[in-house]
Amino acid sequence: MPNNLLYYLLAVALASCLMPHFVRCQEPIHASLSQDVKGNAKLILYDREYTVFKGRYIGSLPVKIDRTELGKDGGPALNIEYGTGEKHTTYSRRDGLPVIQISYFGPDGKPVDNESPFFEPNANSVSEVGLCPNFRVRRDDKLAQVEREYEICLDGTERAKTVREFGVNHEIVREIRTDKKMRSWQSIFGYDQDGNVIEFRYIVDDTKKPKYTQTVRYNDYRFDNKGNWIRVTVVSFFSGNPDRIAYQFYEKRTISYVE
Repeated sequence: MPNNLLYYLLAVALASCLMPHFVRCQEPIHASLSQDVKGNAKLILYDREYTVFKGRYIGSLPVKIDRTELGKDGGPALNIEYGTGEKHTTYSRRDGLPVIQISYFGPDGKPVDNESPFFEPNANSVSEVGLCPNFRVRRDDKLAQVEREYEICLDGTERAKTVREFGVNHEIVREIRTDKKMRSWQSIFGYDQDGNVIEFRYIVDDTKKPKYTQTVRYNDYRFDNKGNWIRVTVVSFFSGNPDRIAYQFYEKRTISYVE
């Protein structure tokens, strides 16, 4: 999955949690691991098997997270986030620019209003509520390892801006997205010597106090015969209670390739 589409695959907060009351307990994202996929992939599925959920040991809980269909150019054509209903993100191009369309569907499969989607994903993402559902994306070329991306509504107004910083090996090391409602989501990545993400910090200021940080650690990677990771063990902690595990699970990625 290309780095420059990282934040589209993040998922929104779940409801209450067993953590202290001042922490809005959210599930850790899955897309922090999504680097370019080796080989000619056509479909990527994400799911999880939880052993700790909202601070409680639960044994085993399988959850379907995400589905991404890739186009002939290797970029995403359709992304579906699962939860209470579904969030569909459709990618196309118009006048040389990527065009994004976001739509929501309820548990009954019927479309619902983008302004009030009544949708709780199975993992965190940036909030799209209150933003235009159809927009274009304009990117500035990377200059001194920095890339700027602008989301522009079809009426010409700016929807959000994302700034990405890259390391010497072209890996993303920091990303911050700020939307027109002044909500921000900052991602900071740490890698091992093989280029695998081993720690991810997610700093959220969604104008709902307090601002908080989620720390996610990855280990025990498993790979397929093309060198793409297909399973990793994950633990997650929150700044309000940094010594207590909020979530622990196996992240699984199933990749289908073009024959």
